[in-house]
Amino acid sequence: MCDPVTIMAIGTAASTLGTMQSASAASANAKFQQKIAMDNANRTSEQMRDAAERGADEEQQVMAEGARTVSNARGALASNNMDLTFGSPLDAILHSSMEVERDAYRTRRNTSYEIRDLQTQRTNYLNNASARGAEASNAASSGFIAGVGTAMSGAADIYRYKASIE
Repeated sequence: MCDPVTIMAIGTAASTLGTMQSASAASANAKFQQKIAMDNANRTSEQMRDAAERGADEEQQVMAEGARTVSNARGALASNNMDLTFGSPLDAILHSSMEVERDAYRTRRNTSYEIRDLQTQRTNYLNNASARGAEASNAASSGFIAGVGTAMSGAADIYRYKASIE
């Protein structure tokens, strides 16, 4: 049968290793979560570029469609021998042009809102990644400290036990 000192030493070693292994697993998990957050931030950057491109394309389509509408209105008015330089015909053309510009502005504004929301989301992912990195570092450090504390406490228990039997 093993003597009590050996049993206490084995128990202390097992407890120390368990504490350090648990901390290592927590650190690895936090590093994994950090990588996921960084991947999400990168993906969000791609979504921002895509939103900008789609917004520019949509604005260009609005402007082209508006130019066709204004051109058709001019053609229709001119074919009816109307003077396009003053009065109601000019007002109709100017009003149509203003509506085209307003639609293009709405497209630009909506695109900027989408990009701003994606920037906020990206910032959140980056902040999460930073916090997970700190969590990983702290888990490793605290696990080491807890393991050393467990080992020292076990050593002290062994010392007290030996002192009590002598």
